[in-house]
Amino acid sequence: MTPVGFDPGDRADLVVLRPEELNASLDDIHEQPMAGFDELKRLVRRNEKAVQLVVIGGRIAVRDGKPESALGTTKLGTLLRASLPRS
Repeated sequence: MTPVGFDPGDRADLVVLRPEELNASLDDIHEQPMAGFDELKRLVRRNEKAVQLVVIGGRIAVRDGKPESALGTTKLGTLLRASLPRS
C-alpha cells in the first residue's frame, strides 16, 4: 500500500479544481440544450475553467472542463448513499 492508502490499479474518484476560477463568473446563467428532450434548454451555472479533471471509478469523466463521451452514457461509478446517524 502506498503512503496515501491506495495501491496501483485501485479505482478512485478525483476532482481537480482551479481555485482561482471559483469566482463571480459562477453566478452567470447559461442555457444548455438537453439531449433527448428535443433540445429543450435548461439553465445552468457553469465555469468550465474551474473544473479541470473529474475521474469516477478510475475513468475520466471530464477533461479540461469538457465532458468525455462516457459521461452520461456509461456507468462510471456507484452512488454512495448517506446514512443517518443511529440514535
